[in-house]
Amino acid sequence: MDMNLGARLADPRKLVPPARLAQLNRKLSSVMTCMFRLPKNGGNPFLFAMSAPKPHELAPPEFFGVEKGMKNPDGSPVTGTAATDGKKYYWDADFLEKLSLNECPTVMYHEAYHMIFFHCERLRSANPRIRNWAMDYVVNSCIEHDHDQVQSQKRLWGGNIGDPIHLDELLEHIDGKIDADFETEPRIFADKKQFGRSPEAIYSEIMAHWEKSPRKCPTCSALSFDPKTKKPKGPGPCKDRPDCEHKGLCCPTCGCPINPKSGKGYGDGIPLPMDAHIDAAVSKQDVQADTMRAAQQAKTMRGAVPSSVEDALGELMKPTLRFTDIVRSSCMKKVQDAGLKNDWRRFRRRYIGARPRQYLPKRHTHRPRWLAMIDTSGSMSQDDLVYGMSQLQVLGNGTEGYLVPCDATVHWDGLTSVKNAADIQQAKILGRGGTVFDDFFREFPSKLGLEFDCVVIITDGDCGQIPLEYRPPVDVVWVITRGHKEYKPSFGRVAPLRTDRP
Repeated sequence: MDMNLGARLADPRKLVPPARLAQLNRKLSSVMTCMFRLPKNGGNPFLFAMSAPKPHELAPPEFFGVEKGMKNPDGSPVTGTAATDGKKYYWDADFLEKLSLNECPTVMYHEAYHMIFFHCERLRSANPRIRNWAMDYVVNSCIEHDHDQVQSQKRLWGGNIGDPIHLDELLEHIDGKIDADFETEPRIFADKKQFGRSPEAIYSEIMAHWEKSPRKCPTCSALSFDPKTKKPKGPGPCKDRPDCEHKGLCCPTCGCPINPKSGKGYGDGIPLPMDAHIDAAVSKQDVQADTMRAAQQAKTMRGAVPSSVEDALGELMKPTLRFTDIVRSSCMKKVQDAGLKNDWRRFRRRYIGARPRQYLPKRHTHRPRWLAMIDTSGSMSQDDLVYGMSQLQVLGNGTEGYLVPCDATVHWDGLTSVKNAADIQQAKILGRGGTVFDDFFREFPSKLGLEFDCVVIITDGDCGQIPLEYRPPVDVVWVITRGHKEYKPSFGRVAPLRTDRP
């Protein structure tokens, strides 16, 4: 394999002079050479196989989400970072230049893990800042785990990458228990205690603290209030700052969201991510093929495949059924069985034989029936609610069912009878409170009967365990909007709401 493959750093936008581009190319080539070595010699064959074949390209700071003209406290311009969309690696020239030969592979490893886990396609309806923190905690915990596994003596964090912000530190700051300013030095969201957790689970934990934070602005929910004085800590509303470049985007109570100390951030002491999280330009199948190829090449190079990657490969290769396919399968069982039976109460119009006339019975037909309970508690996002109900429309007009909203109470007054796909659009979303589903399973048999082919529960999984005694004698499918790998109900099958999220 050509060790310089992928080290040919391109500059299609002509951002740097040719001499500087050549210097950056030599640096990236040296990094690739180091990664090509055996793990015992400090190399990382798997990461080499993932990153070397891909094009590497320079991009301006705006590509990484840096606002034009943003300055550091010393007056220098704020630089971009790094990113990947699965097809290319993108670098800010200043960021790449300041990274050491040990730090550069760590950043590439970070980007590769984001793509392996298909992170940028997850939690699309979530708060973007908190989503980014959660994804970084997952990725960096995997990097720390791999670092410990190979017993590397190299320092992993610090320097230009930054020292870790542990999750409990972040939560204490959000809770107002400590008044940290994580932006004074480079910091990253890393905590090896989070290894094995999903970004959805970490996101939910952070959001639970965020919603109750004494720092939260009542207008924009930014953490820009002093927890002691309950007053804004920002520089003042933009109406008092005619030179502000962020008109229309600033909090009307707290003022400009840019930290006046560092020239970046949101004024709450919490730093920006170490990289830009951009949308994937490849499919889940492409990621699977790319990861499998890199794993095979790493083994031929006598390099180990990280355990986190092997786990991710197992999930990627495991076929994920849409919940609508599972529901259809349950409904079609009775339809197929009924097609083998005769209905002697109804006869075909054509008769056989002349005298006396003889008629054949019609085939028995079965119209599938289903019951869907929609979790309308406060933890469910509006996007997941709407998407979940819209997916029920694919069951077609050949079925009939009921939609029931439920949070801490079963809202039987909001029951919607569905005779055709258009009826689903008339469903009411009542609730937005807590989450208790026991009453639904206890009450629906007496209110609606048990003549259903399938019971569908669309929820985020924050509902606890239902007592086994309430298990109905029909198929139950739990459609989990997020974190479906972690929720294990006491009965029924689990399926993800969106199959494009690993």
